[in-house]
Amino acid sequence: MAFDPASDRWTTACDLCGSLRATPIVLPIPVEAHRCRSCGLVKLEHATNGAGLARPSALRSSVRALEQTIRRAVEGGAERVLLIGRSSGRVYEAIRRSGMEVTVLGEPGEEPPEGAIFHTVRVEQAPFLPDQFDVIVCTTAIETFDAPAMIFEKSRMWLAPGGLLVLGGMNWRAVGAVVARRAWLLRHAARAHYLMSPGILRRYADRFGYNVRTVQTYIRAESATDRSLLSRIVLAPARVVLSLSGLGDEMYIELVKRGVAPITMPSRVEEERDAAPGLAPAMYRGAHREAALLREK
Repeated sequence: MAFDPASDRWTTACDLCGSLRATPIVLPIPVEAHRCRSCGLVKLEHATNGAGLARPSALRSSVRALEQTIRRAVEGGAERVLLIGRSSGRVYEAIRRSGMEVTVLGEPGEEPPEGAIFHTVRVEQAPFLPDQFDVIVCTTAIETFDAPAMIFEKSRMWLAPGGLLVLGGMNWRAVGAVVARRAWLLRHAARAHYLMSPGILRRYADRFGYNVRTVQTYIRAESATDRSLLSRIVLAPARVVLSLSGLGDEMYIELVKRGVAPITMPSRVEEERDAAPGLAPAMYRGAHREAALLREK
């Protein structure tokens, strides 16, 4: 019988742990999703394979914390900073005012900022050297990257010993995602390739050789009503409690590069193999036996 290439099945290794074992899960939106059986990372399989998705979301609620972190880093002697994300807004302005040497890994089509070294290549193609930066700030939500592991791995290589990596994203374990899952997913899933939580980010940190210095969550305003002065006053106590308990919508994490990191597992595409050997492996082994017999003669 002729071989049909369409019958091939391929699976992608888990971005976090490298496992090939995943379980399909049902979400209240029309998106296929799988949860890794080893580490619990949820991957979203968009029908468009990422094409035509909304612009990657950026951190908003934790901007003030980012500004304070940049100020403390300068006071601690940091001199070189890499910004991964848009070179506009309060975070970039805080970095520019800090006096550090600024490098930006921005988005295609973005106007190069004044006073900064600017690149628009993908993270894996960035031309940076080991130990080049003291601080790396990623303002693009981590779940919107095709491979978050690439951010952690490359950042560790680019950071000087004791360097600081600051990033964040949307919290899949937030109270909003638990109470109103469909509404939460409709707001955020179109931009995301993964569903993240503080626990998952801690796993990434441990795998790639970082010490966790700070983990915070923030309640993120999504409408004009939420942003009104009255609602902020009334809901302020609840926002504080939810944020401190790790149930806020937006995550913010500070990681310090440590001296030792485990050997990372590559995230590569693997073919699913049948339990019984097929024709090609059998022929391969047979050729080896024939070669061994010829050598003996």
